[in-house]
Amino acid sequence: MMPALVRAAKGSVAERGRWGAQGVERGWRSADAVAEGFREPG
Repeated sequence: MMPALVRAAKGSVAERGRWGAQGVERGWRSADAVAEGFREPG
């Protein structure tokens, strides 16, 4: 994966982490969606 994408994914996880463990998991799901075709769940 590209460093920028990894950084964005980590930032997404960190930001969603405020919502709790479920937010972190959703953040990683979002990162997977980005890898698939840049579409965010929800």
